[in-house]
Amino acid sequence: MQTLLVVLLIFLAALLILIVFCKKFRDYLGEKIVAVGKLVKTHFPAVYDGIKKFFRFLARIIGAYALFILISSLIAILLITFALISKSSTFIAIAFIFSLLLLLLAWLPTGAVLKVFGINKEVIPQSLKTLVSWVALFGFLAMLYPNLLSFKLFLALNLLGLIVFGMAARFRFLDKVVVPLIVCICFIYAWQYFLPDSYRSTTRYLSSWTKKISSFTDRGSLGNEVQAVATYGSFLKDITVLYQLTDDGGLHDFDTLISKETVIKVVDHKEEVMVYEGQGFVLIQLAKENGSFVGGDKYWIEAEFVRLINPKKLVYEKASNLNSSSSQSKNSNQKSRELEDKNIVYDRNKIDFLLYGTGKTYAYELQAGEFTPWRGFKDNYFSNAGISSETYDYTIYFSDGTSYKGGPDTPIPVKKGNVFVRVKANSAQTVYISVL
Repeated sequence: MQTLLVVLLIFLAALLILIVFCKKFRDYLGEKIVAVGKLVKTHFPAVYDGIKKFFRFLARIIGAYALFILISSLIAILLITFALISKSSTFIAIAFIFSLLLLLLAWLPTGAVLKVFGINKEVIPQSLKTLVSWVALFGFLAMLYPNLLSFKLFLALNLLGLIVFGMAARFRFLDKVVVPLIVCICFIYAWQYFLPDSYRSTTRYLSSWTKKISSFTDRGSLGNEVQAVATYGSFLKDITVLYQLTDDGGLHDFDTLISKETVIKVVDHKEEVMVYEGQGFVLIQLAKENGSFVGGDKYWIEAEFVRLINPKKLVYEKASNLNSSSSQSKNSNQKSRELEDKNIVYDRNKIDFLLYGTGKTYAYELQAGEFTPWRGFKDNYFSNAGISSETYDYTIYFSDGTSYKGGPDTPIPVKKGNVFVRVKANSAQTVYISVL
């Protein structure tokens, strides 16, 4: 019987292929059918009328069945849609039960035909049972928690159900998942109904852990995003020349003096290094006098002179420097107040290339090997400035490259123009720079 069915299916498949893809066969088959019809109509008119009435009846049955399936589908979709929108548990339960009954009723004629011809062993196959089970599970969840589910989620689960429909024949465990899920959901619902305080406290505890984990990951993301956005750096040596881009694409250089400890920002680390006359250049941004990079000046510099710094490491280094100097600052606070009473300013500003005011004395408490920041004098005021300390054990450096040993009688030539100076302490001492 099975062999005969296989041969019949192969024959029908071959016949269908010939009808679809072979025009000559279709024309030949049509001519033969018309000829047989005329022959039957001429010699057996009663048989011809009976066959004609049978096919008309069959067409009406098929049409009515198709119309029933279409109307049932529309009714099921509309019912479920309105039920989910209304968020009424009773309406949701009625809509899903009625829709599933319509689905099974629409399938029964097809399932019966497939069973009669031996294509399926059951009127309702296992794959359809699995699909109905999953849709019923969704309806059960929608009835218990109407505010959590939506029509969009229902459509998504329907697509998942179609996938399950195709997989159920191969993976038999899928239809067994529904029962444990329903048991678990019923247990949770009973827990919520009979022991509301226990359910509330437990869900609150789990929710707090979820928030804690989310906060931890968000904070980690914040740190990673900060490091990914900005790229800071410093110099490998003191910088004496910077560049600006001209209109014709060239570089215009100008003299400057920037300490290698100065922190700079790379404007865009995503941009490739600009190659100019066989040398690489990178666009940097200098901080303003208040330490902010927003609106700071931008210049080009040789890429090999820039040393990149991790922003977080930079903050840690500054924090450690502040901690190491906090004990020193506590001891110097009293002294700095005494100095300020004598019109002496204790200069704690670490920003380079600021100009001194007149009529004041600036004090710096330096350790051995420590430098003061670069400071400048207004025009013709350097001749009225003086540098001193208790031991005079320091070295004076000027921006023109000259340097002089400290001493009470050390002559220092008068500098003109934009002149900057800094002092290096050879031993621990307080250095005073007076500007009349």
